[in-house]
Amino acid sequence: MSEYVDEISNPKFRDEQDRYLLEMKEKKEMPGGADLIQPEAGFCLKTMSKRMVSDIKKTFFDQKVFINICWHDSVDKPVQTPSTRPNGEAGMSWSLPYRCSKGKHD
Repeated sequence: MSEYVDEISNPKFRDEQDRYLLEMKEKKEMPGGADLIQPEAGFCLKTMSKRMVSDIKKTFFDQKVFINICWHDSVDKPVQTPSTRPNGEAGMSWSLPYRCSKGKHD
C-alpha cells in the first residue's frame, strides 16, 4: 500500500493521473456525488500548529503548516452581511464557502 501511495504522490505521474481523471469524467464514470474540478492556483499560507508531545507532562512542539489557497467557479463567492453584536454594536458577518481536500504529510 505504501508503494501505491508513494507512486500517486510522485509529481512525475501527475500528467498520467490527470488524463485518467479527465477520461473518467468524460465517460461519466465518476463516483456518485463526486465532481472533478481544476482549481486556479492562488497563494500559500505558512503558519504554525501546536502538537502535543506528552499528555501527562502537557508538553507541546510547534509544527509548520502550509495551507494552499485556490479557487474555482463552482465554489460560491464569499458573502458579507450586516450584523449586530450582543452588546448592540454594528458589524459585519462573513460566509466563506470552501472545499477542503485531504491533508498531505511530508
